[in-house]
Amino acid sequence: IDGSNVEAELDLLWMREMIGGHYVPLWTDAYTTAGVVPCITFVINHTHRQYAGRLEKTQIVRRLATAEGRMGTNRSYLFNTAQQLDALGVLDGPMHELEQLVREVSGETE
Repeated sequence: IDGSNVEAELDLLWMREMIGGHYVPLWTDAYTTAGVVPCITFVINHTHRQYAGRLEKTQIVRRLATAEGRMGTNRSYLFNTAQQLDALGVLDGPMHELEQLVREVSGETE
C-alpha cells in the first residue's frame, strides 16, 4: 500500500475482514526479497461457530477448490493471493503449495 493511502486502505481492509467475527487481527513479519517487513494478518477465530477445526490437507484442498460465496470462489481468492505475494516478493511456500494442489483438483490452470 502506498504510504499516503495506508490509513484509508487499512480502514477498508478492516471493514472487509472483521465482518462477522471470523478473524482475529495479528501483527507479524513478512519475509520478502527486500527483507523483513511488518504486516497485519487476519487469522481464523478458533472460537467462532463456523470454524471447521483442523482438517486433513485433502479436505482443505477440496474445500478451497469448490467453495464459493457472495464474493466469489475460494480458489480465485487463493490464486489472487498467491499472485499478489509473488508481485510483492513475499516468500510463502505453503500458500503456493496450496495453490498448486487446488489447481490440480479444480483443473484450473494459470
